[in-house]
Amino acid sequence: MVIPVYNEEADLAACVSRLHAYLSDHFPYRFRITVADNASTDRTRKIARSLADRLPDVVAVHLDAKGRSRALRQVWQASDALVLANMDVDLFTDLAALLPLVAPLISGHSDLAIGSRLARGSRVVPLHTLLDETRAAPTHGTAKALVNGSVGSSVMGSSVVGGTPVNSATVDGAPVSLRSGRLAAQGVPTGLPWQLLSFASIGVASTVAYAVLFWLLRSGFGAQTANLVALLLTAIGNTAANRRLTFGVSGRVGATRHQLQGLFVFALGLGLTSGSLAVLHAVSSSPRRGIELSVLVLANFVATVLRFLLMRVWIFRRHRHHGR
Repeated sequence: MVIPVYNEEADLAACVSRLHAYLSDHFPYRFRITVADNASTDRTRKIARSLADRLPDVVAVHLDAKGRSRALRQVWQASDALVLANMDVDLFTDLAALLPLVAPLISGHSDLAIGSRLARGSRVVPLHTLLDETRAAPTHGTAKALVNGSVGSSVMGSSVVGGTPVNSATVDGAPVSLRSGRLAAQGVPTGLPWQLLSFASIGVASTVAYAVLFWLLRSGFGAQTANLVALLLTAIGNTAANRRLTFGVSGRVGATRHQLQGLFVFALGLGLTSGSLAVLHAVSSSPRRGIELSVLVLANFVATVLRFLLMRVWIFRRHRHHGR
């Protein structure tokens, strides 16, 4: 995370300390904060050095010439970090947005992400159009993140795109991702631990919602009908949540296809749970509702494992690998 500054002696210490505390407490990845001083004439350079001495993972860099782009280019080109990012020292960017900003890059879904508090509404634009607008518009209030060595490094470090074709991207006011023809850069982790954690959290919420729905519907319908309706509703919500949070896919493009593929996976889960119910009722003609629910929860666990594997290797596979 690069913080370019010029004569920021009044706010630098408090803002960097706040950012460091937030990343230390809430960010699940290793980080480094680099304060890039652009030839300040006040005490900014001295304060930056003091912060670097006092706080771990804080680095101070001094440039003899002014220039925000020059500072970013110099620090990023010398960096060994897998993901490069920057934000203003005033921290107008919501710190809670940092994880959604970099998650698509770490997962391999995207090469470049830009978030802005200036954006209003949603629109789809080609990358070159977005860059033209970005250069023409104020840069304050924005945060950028990109994969080190990706097309994003060339884009954000110079005034031209180095001939690399880039697809369109959705700009919606929140951190967004621009998907290039090469989605996963060499050396960037696949994000499996994060995906497992996110998928498990969504799975727990889905299971609780399923259990509540089944229990309520069971009073007015048969076990199979209650299971079908509860599983269908939670499957739709589960696919949407995993699409956005686990695999970092946003926007409407491909959403219908993903839901249809998710419904196919739902059919497999329905077969597992319905089969479990059928076996239970074959063993006992009138099992207790609690036993029914326990069998279904266990069957849902097996279906959940299957759902994750199919989402990862089939539904969202193209967002994890090289190639268009």
